[in-house]
Amino acid sequence: MNNKELIQSLYNAMTLEMERLEKRVEELEFENKQYREALGIIKNIQDLEERTPIKIKFEYQELSRHQHTIFEDWVEDSINDQVFKASGYKIFYPICIHKSGTTKAWTHESILEDSLIYQQSPDHFHAVLQIAAYLIKFGFTDVEIHHWNDVDVTGKFKNKTYAFEYERPGTHTVKELKIKFNNAKSKYDTVYIVCQALNKKEVARAIEPNAEAMFTDITHNMCTRGQQFKYFIERIISGYSIENCPFEDNL
Repeated sequence: MNNKELIQSLYNAMTLEMERLEKRVEELEFENKQYREALGIIKNIQDLEERTPIKIKFEYQELSRHQHTIFEDWVEDSINDQVFKASGYKIFYPICIHKSGTTKAWTHESILEDSLIYQQSPDHFHAVLQIAAYLIKFGFTDVEIHHWNDVDVTGKFKNKTYAFEYERPGTHTVKELKIKFNNAKSKYDTVYIVCQALNKKEVARAIEPNAEAMFTDITHNMCTRGQQFKYFIERIISGYSIENCPFEDNL
């Protein structure tokens, strides 16, 4: 290699290294921005608690801070909407996951993008948070929310792993649901899909091929939001095996 080639080779190597370093600087700046935003949101919640008599219940504090959201049943006292609004929160009225009717939730505007929250509909986002909170309330441990690349909520109860997926009507085909369900079953001991009355038949066909032949659209691994979800969780914590009870007993 002559001097000219050597210089050119060194120049190319230095150029590549400079590009790598510039890219890493951009990544670090982005990570730092995310970190500062997260700290800002946590500080907003802490300031909100200090400036008002509102205290988030201990069991929901970590969930609230990680998801930048507060539900009305996560706090100890009455709530002043204006204080929340002044602190950068938007009010939502999602459907309750464990009973009929709606509830009230405040989500920080910093995680809203257009009409979506973490690229999800507000209905999906708030339903998933309610599932996680309900598991925490009844003693599940290691409860985690996965907004990307996994089932929506996971947790442990008596050394068994449970996975919950919230499925809205029209978001997946029966074939796609079947793939999601089978993938989850390979990773967790028990998998449940929580759905709505409008799509329960499609979900049932995806996870239990014989559902229609058995004259029911309810399977052991799915339930609708509301009282049926509440019933499923009660069955788990009471030690009654849902998998071993008759299909019609899950209605």
